[in-house]
Amino acid sequence: MSRTNDQHENGFILLFNCDSSAKLKAMCKTSVLMQSDFADAIIYGKTAGTPYECASVFRRIHPDHLTLTDEDNAALAATPVGPHSLGSKKVFNKIMATFSERKIIASHMFWIPNTDLWWIIYFSQRDVSFEDSHWDKGAHLHILSSLTHAKLDPHAVMAGARDDPKPNLPSGLHVRYVRDNEGD
Repeated sequence: MSRTNDQHENGFILLFNCDSSAKLKAMCKTSVLMQSDFADAIIYGKTAGTPYECASVFRRIHPDHLTLTDEDNAALAATPVGPHSLGSKKVFNKIMATFSERKIIASHMFWIPNTDLWWIIYFSQRDVSFEDSHWDKGAHLHILSSLTHAKLDPHAVMAGARDDPKPNLPSGLHVRYVRDNEGD
């Protein structure tokens, strides 16, 4: 694990200190990154006078077919207290489907000014959920880097994360991630 109560070495800073693609890949395979270390890295990167900088993009993508219509709202308003009507049941199902079908994405770009070094760390709500994660090792973050994706334009990736109707970020390395209260 990148962090214990007895010692504290921020796992994200260790990732940023990797000087080759092989070292970064090896570190991602063996590391478990902590939520508080991630928060510290973001705050540090947004503080003036530090060696690296950070910019963030947050998106909530709501499927169009789940947007409530005026008819949906009218069906809810017309339903008395008690069991659902046929119309309100359909609307209720639509509301519940929103929780499983929407996508919430966070992307953080870190870079060292006046160098070609950069990292993009991104995830969706499903990536950081142990139960819903698509990765066999559970909750994780995706990492893109100038070390592993040298031909990639990080600014274009971040613009896509911000502006594309359905962002499809490049595949990156996976690294295990835990919330501080979950342990590993």
